[in-house]
Parts: sequence; structure tokens; C-alpha cells
Amino acid sequence: MAIIYPDTWSSLNYPTLRFSLLETLKDIAGSNHQKSISTFNIDDVFHLFFDDTDLGESTSSCISNILFDANEVVVVSNVVIELNNIFDKLGDSTTEDYLGHSFWERVIASSVEALISLGKQGAPVVYWSKEDL
Repeated sequence: MAIIYPDTWSSLNYPTLRFSLLETLKDIAGSNHQKSISTFNIDDVFHLFFDDTDLGESTSSCISNILFDANEVVVVSNVVIELNNIFDKLGDSTTEDYLGHSFWERVIASSVEALISLGKQGAPVVYWSKEDL
């Protein structure tokens, strides 16, 4: 697999993490259609935001690393707020519990908003080869 990042991403320290963030936001945004699909895992979402990056603890510190500016901090912070809200209700529950909870719609809405905002800086092109599959 080859990933070609947009030229606008050259100023980021961790473009791969931005790509992971975009993919995660896309997965969340489409999760209401994935309730029976086993590829979506809530643990992966929480790991990206709270373990693998500082997005969940200090979103503003991600400027120049993963995010470009304060506008992106705001929309990603909104996703973090909604993830925290639903986590406070469900804690260590299953993906199905999260997807079925009424708060999940707020997580989806904030993720769609963030995806649209972050998408303004472009998205990578991914090329696959037979060996990748």
C-alpha cells in the first residue's frame, strides 16, 4: 500500500496520525450503517483519541502535529466531548452498546462536522497492490 499525502500536509509532524483520525471520523460517521458489521470497534476509537494521541486530553497541543489550526481544534474537541459524555454513561461496554445508545447520534453528528472541516485540507490517496490484499 502506498499513501500519497496532499501537499498541504507537508507542515504536519504526524501526517499518518491525521490520516488515522480522518479514517476514524469516517468510520464513526458511517457507524449507524455498520451496526451489524464487525469491522467497527469502539476500542479503536477510544485508543486513537485517548491513548495513541493527545487529541482527548489536550487537543490544542495537536496543532502542527495532527491538526492545522484552532478551527480544527474546536471541531475535534466537540468529538472528544461527545465521546466523554457517552463513556461516562457506558464505560467499558461493547461496541454494540455504544452504537445502540441514544448519545451515539451526537458522536456521529460531531464526527461528521469534524470530518467536513478537516477534509478542507485534502485527503491522502491510497494505492493498493495485490500483495496488500
